[in-house]
Amino acid sequence: MNRLRKNSGFKRVYAKGRSCPDRLAVLCYLPTGEDDTKVGFSVSKKIGCAVVRNKTKRRMREIVRAISGDIKPGYDIVIIARKRTAEAEFSDMSRGIRNLFRRADLLCSRK
Repeated sequence: MNRLRKNSGFKRVYAKGRSCPDRLAVLCYLPTGEDDTKVGFSVSKKIGCAVVRNKTKRRMREIVRAISGDIKPGYDIVIIARKRTAEAEFSDMSRGIRNLFRRADLLCSRK
């Protein structure tokens, strides 16, 4: 799975994509029609200091890496952390992000 890194990619997903909110994060996604899926993470300074923001991003990347085999190809996805994410347990974050992907219908059905 590739990472979405350029500001233009984030802006395109925000402007043209759809969103799915949760109490810990917001998932924005845009179908691209390509063979791969790119995922970007947005953690603002409202979350906390640099240490807290980096920890939050590392956790979100690990959760997405764990489910990357089940994510449908052909999407640009941005996960935006909310303030509650910094205080949340890893298991709660994992459950919340997985539910966001499920609600957005971005997970392949297991056979």
